[in-house]
Amino acid sequence: MQNIMDDLKTIVELAIKEDVGRGDITSILTIASEQMSEGKIIAKADGIISGMMVVDYILRAHTSIEYTILIKDGEFATRGETVLRMKGSAIEILTYERIMLNFLQHLSGIATYTNQFVLTVINYGVKILDTRKTLPGMRKLEKKSCP
Repeated sequence: MQNIMDDLKTIVELAIKEDVGRGDITSILTIASEQMSEGKIIAKADGIISGMMVVDYILRAHTSIEYTILIKDGEFATRGETVLRMKGSAIEILTYERIMLNFLQHLSGIATYTNQFVLTVINYGVKILDTRKTLPGMRKLEKKSCP
């Protein structure tokens, strides 16, 4: 597990550096620093959730946001269902929401698509084990999204 956490930290820190840089200038200039807010992440389609480990790391390591994960990695979410609730600094929520959504969408897409293949071959004595179709730096996270 530690090996995947090392990779997770590396790729997330790179994503934050690329996306946030020195800060979310728009939010900093337009929102009062003391402004508190509530937010939630909602499933836009039916599917298997994957990437909550990444979201958890981002929120723990980079924010003071209070949050509750309602649907864990590997669990099914229906369209419109809330998968995460958060409460805290409006600037922090807006600063990190796109990064969290990018990881959740990408990894949940892999998990959902892989699950379709698993269900297709279940009655044929075949088992989907793995994929080699991964992005550089994302291999362990993407493979974790598979069954």
